[in-house]
Amino acid sequence: YLLQNNRPEARACFEKAIERAQDLGHLAPELAATKYLFDLLCEDGKQDEARDRLQKVYDRFEEGHSWPALKGAKAKLEATD
Repeated sequence: YLLQNNRPEARACFEKAIERAQDLGHLAPELAATKYLFDLLCEDGKQDEARDRLQKVYDRFEEGHSWPALKGAKAKLEATD
């Protein structure tokens, strides 16, 4: 609903979720929120920013690359190469 009706508010919500996850040191929720932000940014024509943001989170994972959420992030990154 937010994505369709108020994109700036949706972006602010994703940014807040990312910040909160970072404050708590929780990488998985940070990845999830960043993937949603990635989609929003790409839809707004900001592929470079989207890719940079997601790449920074993805690169912090040292293991678990077979995890579906991480594989999904990799697919998003590869699609914007």
